[in-house]
Order: sequence, then structure tokens, then C-alpha cells
Amino acid sequence: MKIKHLQCVSIFLGVFALITVALTFALSLIFPSTAISPVKDAFSTTQSLLTCIVIFAGAFWYFQRRKILPRANLIQEVTHWEVTGEKTLVRVSVTVENVGDVVVTIKSGYSRIQQVNPLQDDFLEETIKKSDGYLEGESTVINWPLIRESLLKGKPGFREIEPGEKDEYLFDFIIGNIDQIKLIQVYTELENEGKRRTPKRISPIAWHKNTLYQLG
Repeated sequence: MKIKHLQCVSIFLGVFALITVALTFALSLIFPSTAISPVKDAFSTTQSLLTCIVIFAGAFWYFQRRKILPRANLIQEVTHWEVTGEKTLVRVSVTVENVGDVVVTIKSGYSRIQQVNPLQDDFLEETIKKSDGYLEGESTVINWPLIRESLLKGKPGFREIEPGEKDEYLFDFIIGNIDQIKLIQVYTELENEGKRRTPKRISPIAWHKNTLYQLG
């Protein structure tokens, strides 16, 4: 049964259950005598049965809705090699594996490399001063100085991954002064075309991968 159909059935049963409750209450007010008790008992039984059906239908709809959300695993690999005497190529390879039951449609994304070591003294002192030695809340990771960023863009649905299949995304960066950069952070985010709908908000479905990589 499709999710939309199941949702309509759940709503219908819920409305019908409310009507049954209202009728049972009305009968108890209009016919307080025991003469009408068989009818009242029948309405009460129907009400209980419909309530159980609505609860089970709602639970089934919830779990089915979770099942149709896209799910993916990301594997990120970083390599580098010298292309000239002063320039180095850093290649970021991100493999996306669709481990869900629906098509994963990557609509956009980006990969960035940031310098972790060495750091300029003023940045390090300012970071320590702000964080007091640690970070908390929504920002639990230091925002390291950006070296390069590469954006992945395309038409909606331009990269589709069927369930059980994989796809690879490549990001190349040319950087200089390799002798002065020892450790970098590689952060990649890929966003799915669909949205995640919750009672409070509608948010994009995206996957992230973060890797520390040593250059020298």
C-alpha cells in the first residue's frame, strides 16, 4: 500500500472513531436507561476496535515513512602528489553507497580543505581564547583556516544512485607551499534532492565526511 493511501485511510479511521465517540456520548445523555445499553455497547466496542486500528495504522505509516527516506554511507579517501616544483595536487575521492530502499539523488555538495598544522599564532591564540580550551553547543569543531573549496552543482537529479549501488565523486585541489603545510582537514558534504519533513521543520537530507590528512 502506498504511503499516501495509508495516510488517507488512517485519517478516515481517526475521524470515524471520533464520530463513534460522539455518538456514544450522545446516546448516554439521550437514553440513560438500560434499554439502549446493547446499542451503546456496540458503539463502545466499535470505538475500541477503531482506536486500535488507528494506533496500529499510524505506527505502520510512521515506520514505512522512515523506510522511504534515502540512506547512504560515505567513504572518503585523500591522496596527493607533486605536479610541479611548487604545486601539489590534492585529490579527494568520495564514494557514496546507497544502503536504503529508494533512489539517492545528489543535487549539490562541496568539499573543502583547511589548514590544521602549522597555524598562525594569532589564529591559535584567538581560537583558544574563544573556546577556553574546548568547544560546545552547535559548534564543537574548530573552524580551521580555509585553503580551497570546490562546489558540486548540476541539474536536479543529475546524479542518481539506485539501491545497492555506488557512485564516486572527485574533487581536485591545486595548492602551493606544500613544505609549509603539514596537516589538513578535508570536509565534504553531499545533499540529497529530497527533504526530511518533521512536525517542526523541513530540512535537507545531507551526508558529511571529515578526514584529517597529513601532507608532510
